Amino acid sequence: MKKKLALMGIAGILVLTAIVGGSLAAINAQSDTGESIISTKALGIGIYEDGTEPEKTVVTAEKIMPGDTVAKPMCVTNDVDNGYDLYVRVIINKSWGNYNGSAFDKDFEADTSAISIYRESSDWIKTYEDEEQLVLYYTKPLAAGESSSNFMDALVISESLGNRYAGMSAQLEVEADAVQKFAGEDAVSSAWGVEVTLDSDGNITSVTE
Repeated sequence: MKKKLALMGIAGILVLTAIVGGSLAAINAQSDTGESIISTKALGIGIYEDGTEPEKTVVTAEKIMPGDTVAKPMCVTNDVDNGYDLYVRVIINKSWGNYNGSAFDKDFEADTSAISIYRESSDWIKTYEDEEQLVLYYTKPLAAGESSSNFMDALVISESLGNRYAGMSAQLEVEADAVQKFAGEDAVSSAWGVEVTLDSDGNITSVTE
């Protein structure tokens, strides 16, 4: 059975999920008694493609050919002034399909392992990858107003694709979420269920699931 990911809202932790398009979701941290134990300072992240915030969570390369490389530089920005420093995770889900008008009809039998992500930056730790999903953690705490290095520079299609894929489109559904830097290892563990090791500057050096 393939690994599935779930987000958890945990008492004492501020968690944010951003879907491309700039939506914000700040969750007030609450103690067992219902009293706020962390200030409600604003959280906010956005996913940006080549410096511009896309309108959708979806990245599509239409009517691709075997061996195609499609430039799609994308990063995450902590876009709330005077907000928290954040640790960021990105989840990318891959699929094949065709457009039926404005709707994208996924082909669940197609080989999504033929879709891969090219990234130049070494600032991201990959903790999980199968033929459908990729999970990345940004190693540096992201200060307010800062952007990460690119978590993706290009979408790459395998050269070994057969005629079955002629005229099909490759699609990526991209989601980013974040927790505040405060409380470090505990915040990440409670929100994402992984153990991280931090250096003296608060950078993530390892992630263990």
